[in-house]
Amino acid sequence: MKSGKSNKRIERKLFDKESFAARFKKLRTDRNQKQSDYAAAINTSVASVSRMEQVVAAPDAETLLWLNDKYERDIYWLLTGKRQGGQSNDSESEGVVRDQNIYNLLKIQREGIQQIVDVASEKKGRESKRVKLLRDKLAYLDVLLEVGHDPDK
Repeated sequence: MKSGKSNKRIERKLFDKESFAARFKKLRTDRNQKQSDYAAAINTSVASVSRMEQVVAAPDAETLLWLNDKYERDIYWLLTGKRQGGQSNDSESEGVVRDQNIYNLLKIQREGIQQIVDVASEKKGRESKRVKLLRDKLAYLDVLLEVGHDPDK
């Protein structure tokens, strides 16, 4: 007997590829850089830059860290368009903000990988090598998140 209640989970979207793509491209065009120069600066391929600008792919953690390092852009802002907490010239405060950004980046990356694994797990058949690798990556991210703790707490 059905209760009439929906079992659909309401998902909160933390990462919007379209708005990220716009910020990602604007960062390049504001500096009048070609995709090839931009790719070299953030240690990725021209094809990856193109796919991210065209909303075909999302950035990996490595690319976001390069963007943060090279252009001093807040990772959380790049991903969500929102600023976290107040920004200060105090280097200790900046370190806390950066730690929070990295922690949030790991949480977002973990959420995305979990969604991929969930979808793949729903399919019948043997688990692919890729899904097994993603499960390993989830375990690794869980350890990082546990060790890193939430800087807000």
